[in-house]
Amino acid sequence: MAELHNLHTAPVTVTDAAIGQRVTIQRGHSALVSGDFREHLFVKSGMIRAEHDEADIKPLLANKPDSGGEPDKTALREQYEELLGKKAPSAASAETLQRAIDEALANKPDSGGDAVATE
Repeated sequence: MAELHNLHTAPVTVTDAAIGQRVTIQRGHSALVSGDFREHLFVKSGMIRAEHDEADIKPLLANKPDSGGEPDKTALREQYEELLGKKAPSAASAETLQRAIDEALANKPDSGGDAVATE
């Protein structure tokens, strides 16, 4: 469940994930809406502010339908940070993150001890 605050000068409409119905929020008002709005266009553009209850988001993310094989951006960010030791760029796409991870793995020295001596 997220509390959405309309910061825009006009009413905004979003879709409730639990019931699938559209919810219109008048300017200057708030509404409780089910769903994960952290990556929503209105939030990113500053039209609305979303305050999430983290306990409600995890089940929504787990039940999120597969997006046609598209990698999970959150998982890619975590893997990027583990491999490269720094935060992933905030504007990086999933493709860019995957490319950087692949490059880091390709350049990573093999520590498995499987080196074969040649004479």
